[in-house]
Amino acid sequence: FDSKRFCRDCRRNVIREFKELKELKRMRREPRCTNWFCVADTAFHYE
Repeated sequence: FDSKRFCRDCRRNVIREFKELKELKRMRREPRCTNWFCVADTAFHYE
């Protein structure tokens, strides 16, 4: 399982729907989405 590859794709998708994600987070907390964004963002910065 490639973590970096997954994070990169995940980050790309998250950024694409970042606005929608933010609104969703406001309406109801989604730890999964938050973790995805955090992990992807961290991986992107590291790389």
